[in-house]
Amino acid sequence: MAKIIDTHCHLSSRDFDEEEVKKITSQANMLGIKYLFDVGYNLDNIHRLLVTIMQNKNVYGLIGIHPQDANQVDQKSLAFIKEQVLLNEKVIGIGEIGLDYYNSDFDRKTQIKAFRAQAQLAKELDVPISVHIRDHKNKEDAYQDCYQILKTIKTTKAIMHCFCGSVEYAKKFVKLGFFISISGIITFKNGDNVVELVKKIDLEHLFLETDSPFLAPSPYRGKKNSPLWIKYVIKKIALIKKLNENVVINQTFYNVIKLFPLLKTKKS
Repeated sequence: MAKIIDTHCHLSSRDFDEEEVKKITSQANMLGIKYLFDVGYNLDNIHRLLVTIMQNKNVYGLIGIHPQDANQVDQKSLAFIKEQVLLNEKVIGIGEIGLDYYNSDFDRKTQIKAFRAQAQLAKELDVPISVHIRDHKNKEDAYQDCYQILKTIKTTKAIMHCFCGSVEYAKKFVKLGFFISISGIITFKNGDNVVELVKKIDLEHLFLETDSPFLAPSPYRGKKNSPLWIKYVIKKIALIKKLNENVVINQTFYNVIKLFPLLKTKKS
């Protein structure tokens, strides 16, 4: 039985054409990949995503507005997201949302307002969120703001997407009941911080992802990433934790089903 779940990719990105998506989804099951989570990031992308998830049986969607497009978050867009979550059975969460303070011209106030509004909506609808956090080099302002917002809202359903923060913040988010998602960065030569947090965070708190078409793992770094390369993330986690790869696959699958129990009843 296929057990692997790529919990964060962007099949609806313009980097993939329709034929590529068909090829990826047809090959995924043969490689043990049961589900792919296509994650939205702005209104244009979300509209493409809604088509992709309906055309591909084992692709599910999370829809939301990325912090770099935070100015798109208003009552109209929130109502649209809410409608899709309520009425479309293949939309299973809100994301990717969060805070991105990496570039010096970021608008902190607008990002926080947009993030809080979408996280609050997810809390109201009782669905998980996929959270993007990116900070200035060697700073943790975005992590601190994100932690305080989610702690205040008191949500318990979150995936900390492509987590690259400190072990200390990983533990803080785990304490709130969130899952830490590991991407191909764990295979990079400069991915020591992700390796360290995988050492320190129990497998029961981890998810797998590719963030395709971004962050292709070694040995494909620099190329367009594919969900089919999630095996490199699994191999690295297994190596770090000195576990059989099947243990990693089975536990992370269970973790995802715990957060998204509706998937347990789905047929391949």
